[in-house]
Amino acid sequence: MAASKKKGMWMGGPIPMGYDLRDRKLLINETEAEIVRRIFTRHVELGSIRELAEELEATGVRSKLRTMQDGRVVGGTPYSDGALAYLLRNVLYIGNIRHGDQVYDGEHQAIISPELWEANQQLFAKASNEPRPRKSLPSPLNGFLEDELGRVMGPAHGNRGSRRYRYYVSRSSTEHSEAPWRIPAADLEAVVERGLTGFLNDPLRRSAELGEAARAEVEEPVANRLVDMVGNAASLSRMLDSLDARIIVRQEVISILLDPAKLLEMLCCGGRTDRDEPIAIDIAVQMKRRGHELKLIYAAPEARPAMRDDRLIQLLGQGRIAYQQLLSGGLTGSARAHAVRLARLQFLAPDIVTAIFEGRQPIELNTRTLLRTSELPIEWKEQRKVLGFA
Repeated sequence: MAASKKKGMWMGGPIPMGYDLRDRKLLINETEAEIVRRIFTRHVELGSIRELAEELEATGVRSKLRTMQDGRVVGGTPYSDGALAYLLRNVLYIGNIRHGDQVYDGEHQAIISPELWEANQQLFAKASNEPRPRKSLPSPLNGFLEDELGRVMGPAHGNRGSRRYRYYVSRSSTEHSEAPWRIPAADLEAVVERGLTGFLNDPLRRSAELGEAARAEVEEPVANRLVDMVGNAASLSRMLDSLDARIIVRQEVISILLDPAKLLEMLCCGGRTDRDEPIAIDIAVQMKRRGHELKLIYAAPEARPAMRDDRLIQLLGQGRIAYQQLLSGGLTGSARAHAVRLARLQFLAPDIVTAIFEGRQPIELNTRTLLRTSELPIEWKEQRKVLGFA
């Protein structure tokens, strides 16, 4: 192996982006090579692998597709920071072969110039000598939200013990005396993501909103790419900005307003729409106040995506253990009292237990409310009422 690599021979492994393999030799794939040159060039221009990864994802650049010996096709996924760092440090792209700590001249052609390679390596050297910045909390809806009174809603956070919680909170206004709204960020983001994903995945709805300008055969692949962007905080924020989006949060409905002309442009349809008013994506919800927070609840329980709470599931397991401990005896005082509280969970209705396992419990049901239910009814019908299942 070492002797072959000294001669610059390719000795196998995953074929890198930018090359094809023929007769055990690496030959340039010009289409992929252009992507490689773009990655190296944009890394120097942006100065950040994270920003580069976000840009590549937004523009649909994916990793190389490879067919395995068993017929499986792998790759074709967005580049992670780690995958980009590996690509940008790969000496293959300047025509070399690495073996351990040694680098030899390769038989294959280089894709990038020595100057571009050196500029990229200097960025890595600079980054390794700089202190890592503190990670900020992602708030993709920041700048797009307002409550039903017209107050801007911005990001905020709070700490409970070692855990940190994100919120969107109404900014104070001299025109309104009502208490600011404070909504858990993950709940609100999940509603918005669900609304956008449902709209983008529905070609009939898109055509109805955009008219004849929308051509399904052109927009469908792009719509699928936009759906992928919705699940990434940075990509979602850029998408909302590109669409001049406004998100209005009301007691019973959340409305996502989009500019139709800009949506048409983003879908690459190439047509024009005569529609002036924004497209409105409405998601029916309900809100329940819990302390200082407003909890979002989907109006149709079956439409709420599963939100599995592992701590609730662990609590059910603790209830089973406590029940067995009480049967075996030996517990006294406060330990026995706590075990009695936990053991009551052994008698929950089977459908309630199943709902908790599947993440379909009411949004207000958590470990605290489950344990603090002073008298959990034995009758299953009453349990459902008390715990919010009916």
